[in-house]
Amino acid sequence: MNFSPYFYHELTQIMWQNLWICLWITLCMVLKKKVYSIVSNNKKIFKIKQLKAIHWSIFHPANIAVMWI
Repeated sequence: MNFSPYFYHELTQIMWQNLWICLWITLCMVLKKKVYSIVSNNKKIFKIKQLKAIHWSIFHPANIAVMWI
């Protein structure tokens, strides 16, 4: 079987394209995971801060004094 050089050129181009696509996908997935983990960590921190704020507003000494009066 005799393939033309053009065929090989096309084949290598397709292979390179696929390789780049795979690399991009993996890169995007890794970045997405990193971003997602950062976002989820920030959400956790935010939730903790919110809880602390709520806790502080409910159990604040002045509020307790007002409740007792």
